[in-house]
Amino acid sequence: RRWEVSQGTTIEEIIKSEVSSWDGNHYWGFVPMGFYAAQLETLYASYAREQVLVLFAEELRADFDEAIQTVLQFIGVTPMPLTQRFSHRRSYSESPVSKDVLVYLRDVYRNHNLKLQEMLGRELPWSS
Repeated sequence: RRWEVSQGTTIEEIIKSEVSSWDGNHYWGFVPMGFYAAQLETLYASYAREQVLVLFAEELRADFDEAIQTVLQFIGVTPMPLTQRFSHRRSYSESPVSKDVLVYLRDVYRNHNLKLQEMLGRELPWSS
Protein backbone atom coordinates (compact mmCIF):
# COMPACT_ATOMS: atom_id res chain seq x y z
CA ARG A 1 0.00 0.00 0.00
CA ARG A 2 1.38 3.39 -0.96
CA TRP A 3 0.42 6.35 1.14
CA GLU A 4 -1.69 8.98 -0.46
CA VAL A 5 -2.17 12.52 0.70
CA SER A 6 -5.46 14.28 0.24
CA GLN A 7 -5.33 17.89 -0.76
CA GLY A 8 -5.50 20.06 2.32
CA THR A 9 -3.99 17.42 4.61
CA THR A 10 -1.41 18.94 6.94
CA ILE A 11 2.05 17.51 7.57
CA GLU A 12 1.02 17.02 11.19
CA GLU A 13 -1.95 14.87 10.13
CA ILE A 14 0.24 12.81 7.82
CA ILE A 15 2.85 12.24 10.54
CA LYS A 16 0.30 11.13 13.14
CA SER A 17 -1.43 8.88 10.63
CA GLU A 18 1.83 7.20 9.69
CA VAL A 19 2.79 6.63 13.32
CA SER A 20 -0.59 5.10 14.17
CA SER A 21 -0.63 2.82 11.10
CA TRP A 22 3.02 1.71 10.96
CA ASP A 23 3.16 -2.08 10.87
CA GLY A 24 6.92 -2.44 11.31
CA ASN A 25 7.39 -3.88 7.84
CA HIS A 26 7.63 -0.93 5.48
CA TYR A 27 9.85 2.11 5.39
CA TRP A 28 8.13 4.49 3.01
CA GLY A 29 6.53 7.64 4.28
CA PHE A 30 7.92 10.54 6.28
CA VAL A 31 8.09 8.80 9.65
CA PRO A 32 9.00 5.17 8.82
CA MET A 33 12.04 6.29 6.80
CA GLY A 34 13.47 7.47 10.12
CA PHE A 35 13.27 4.05 11.79
CA TYR A 36 16.93 3.40 10.97
CA ALA A 37 17.49 0.64 13.54
CA ALA A 38 14.71 -1.47 12.03
CA GLN A 39 16.15 -0.92 8.55
CA LEU A 40 19.61 -1.94 9.75
CA GLU A 41 18.19 -5.08 11.35
CA THR A 42 16.76 -6.03 7.97
CA LEU A 43 20.12 -5.37 6.33
CA TYR A 44 22.02 -7.28 9.03
CA ALA A 45 19.78 -10.30 8.42
CA SER A 46 21.41 -10.64 4.99
CA TYR A 47 24.87 -9.12 5.50
CA ALA A 48 27.43 -9.32 8.28
CA ARG A 49 27.80 -6.11 10.27
CA GLU A 50 31.41 -5.92 9.12
CA GLN A 51 30.14 -5.57 5.55
CA VAL A 52 28.01 -2.52 6.32
CA LEU A 53 29.33 1.00 6.77
CA VAL A 54 26.95 3.49 8.34
CA LEU A 55 27.67 7.17 7.78
CA PHE A 56 25.44 10.03 8.79
CA ALA A 57 24.56 12.92 6.51
CA GLU A 58 25.85 15.19 9.27
CA GLU A 59 29.30 13.57 8.89
CA LEU A 60 29.29 14.16 5.15
CA ARG A 61 28.30 17.79 5.61
CA ALA A 62 30.82 18.36 8.40
CA ASP A 63 33.87 16.88 6.63
CA PHE A 64 33.18 15.48 3.19
CA ASP A 65 36.83 14.59 2.50
CA GLU A 66 37.15 12.59 5.72
CA ALA A 67 33.88 10.77 5.04
CA ILE A 68 35.05 9.80 1.55
CA GLN A 69 38.37 8.57 2.95
CA THR A 70 36.41 6.44 5.43
CA VAL A 71 34.41 4.91 2.57
CA LEU A 72 37.56 4.25 0.52
CA GLN A 73 39.25 2.56 3.45
CA PHE A 74 36.11 0.52 4.19
CA ILE A 75 35.94 -0.86 0.64
CA GLY A 76 39.66 -1.61 0.60
CA VAL A 77 40.85 1.23 -1.60
CA THR A 78 43.94 3.09 -0.50
CA PRO A 79 42.84 6.49 0.75
CA MET A 80 43.85 9.26 -1.63
CA PRO A 81 43.53 13.00 -1.89
CA LEU A 82 40.45 14.14 -3.71
CA THR A 83 41.24 16.11 -6.84
CA GLN A 84 37.70 17.16 -7.65
CA ARG A 85 35.27 18.67 -5.21
CA PHE A 86 31.53 18.43 -5.39
CA SER A 87 29.41 20.93 -3.58
CA HIS A 88 26.11 20.14 -2.01
CA ARG A 89 23.78 22.86 -3.24
CA ARG A 90 20.58 21.99 -1.41
CA SER A 91 19.57 24.64 1.03
CA TYR A 92 17.93 23.75 4.29
CA SER A 93 15.25 25.83 5.87
CA GLU A 94 13.45 25.85 9.15
CA SER A 95 11.21 22.92 9.86
CA PRO A 96 7.74 23.17 8.32
CA VAL A 97 6.20 21.57 11.39
CA SER A 98 5.22 23.07 14.71
CA LYS A 99 7.28 22.68 17.87
CA ASP A 100 4.54 20.41 19.24
CA VAL A 101 5.00 18.02 16.31
CA LEU A 102 8.77 18.08 16.76
CA VAL A 103 8.30 17.10 20.41
CA TYR A 104 5.89 14.38 19.31
CA LEU A 105 8.41 13.05 16.75
CA ARG A 106 11.23 13.07 19.31
CA ASP A 107 9.05 10.87 21.48
CA VAL A 108 8.17 8.58 18.54
CA TYR A 109 11.83 8.15 17.59
CA ARG A 110 13.28 8.02 21.13
CA ASN A 111 13.38 4.23 21.53
CA HIS A 112 14.30 3.69 17.88
CA ASN A 113 17.22 6.09 18.24
CA LEU A 114 18.39 4.48 21.48
CA LYS A 115 18.37 1.10 19.75
CA LEU A 116 20.25 2.52 16.76
CA GLN A 117 22.84 4.10 19.03
CA GLU A 118 23.29 0.76 20.80
CA MET A 119 23.56 -1.13 17.48
CA LEU A 120 26.20 1.24 16.15
CA GLY A 121 28.06 1.69 19.41
CA ARG A 122 28.27 5.45 18.99
CA GLU A 123 26.31 8.57 19.72
CA LEU A 124 23.92 9.80 17.06
CA PRO A 125 24.72 13.27 15.72
CA TRP A 126 21.15 14.47 16.18
CA SER A 127 20.76 13.18 19.73
CA SER A 128 22.83 15.88 21.40
